[in-house]
Amino acid sequence: QKVTTRSREAQRYYDQGLAYLASYVWVEAARSFHEALRRDPDLAMAELGLARAYENAEALDEAAAHLARAEEL
Repeated sequence: QKVTTRSREAQRYYDQGLAYLASYVWVEAARSFHEALRRDPDLAMAELGLARAYENAEALDEAAAHLARAEEL
């Protein structure tokens, strides 16, 4: 899924995170989205991916924080 980033690495980590979400591997998905954000701190879709990963892992406070950050961006 193409997202608005100039960083190829951020795009790759974001795509990897989506693949992990689809495979129900929440921890690895979160790691990938965090790495995407290291490459592009303004990548709202990575924040949204983190919210989904944390929600699925039943870490609801973290999910809410990342959802709020995605909305800010």
